[in-house]
Amino acid sequence: MDLETELVDLNIINSRKEIDIEFWNTIKDIFLRDAPKTMALLQQSFIEEDFQALYEFGHKLKGMAANVGAVVLQDIFSQIEIKGKTSELSGVEDLLEQMAKKYDLTIKIFGEL
Repeated sequence: MDLETELVDLNIINSRKEIDIEFWNTIKDIFLRDAPKTMALLQQSFIEEDFQALYEFGHKLKGMAANVGAVVLQDIFSQIEIKGKTSELSGVEDLLEQMAKKYDLTIKIFGEL
């Protein structure tokens, strides 16, 4: 399995592009613009042990990732969302590290599409 098919669902992306390329470009641009800010807030909520914010930002990012077919990020954000909902910090630091790495790789793929 190559990196591209591991990180993003090309079926979702191609479907969105086929329906409306301008819509795809808009949601991709919104993701690229807003995700870094929201990820910073997510990291801050972890530092502050703010479980409600961890849940809310995880949920928001999960939806953003789903919209653009970033399936690995979607899974990471889903796990963080659950950690926030259950007031559990163990494993969140590792998830945040994965998030940063996978986000960088995902935006690289988006640049190649």
